[in-house]
Amino acid sequence: MHPVWFWDAELPTALVSARPTSLKVAHLAAQPMISCHYWDPAHDTVAIDAAAHWVPGGERQDAWERVKAVPEPVGFDPAIIWPDGSSSEDCAFLHLTAHRIVAQRVGEPAVHWRR
Repeated sequence: MHPVWFWDAELPTALVSARPTSLKVAHLAAQPMISCHYWDPAHDTVAIDAAAHWVPGGERQDAWERVKAVPEPVGFDPAIIWPDGSSSEDCAFLHLTAHRIVAQRVGEPAVHWRR
C-alpha cells in the first residue's frame, strides 16, 4: 500500500492505488475503516485511523494525476502498475480521510490529532 497524503481543507486525506479485488471490495463494504502504521529505523512511529471509500470511476483519472504529480518517493507514476492508464480494468483508488493520528518520536511524548 502506497498512500499519498495531502490536506483536503483541514483534514489529512490520502489516495491509495489499489486493485478492487472481491475480497477488498467486500471488506470495505462491511467495514470502511482502515489503519495505516509507519515506522522508521530510529523507531519513530505514526498510526493513522481513517475512513475509506473507493474513488468513483469518473474521478479515477483525477486521482491518477494527483498521485503522479507528487514527487517521489511520496508520489509515484501509477503507470508502473497500470501501463494502460487509469482506464485499466483493475485500476482503482481508495480515498482515505483520517480521523485519528498518533505520532511519536523515540523518547518524546506522543502527539495526538483527532478530527
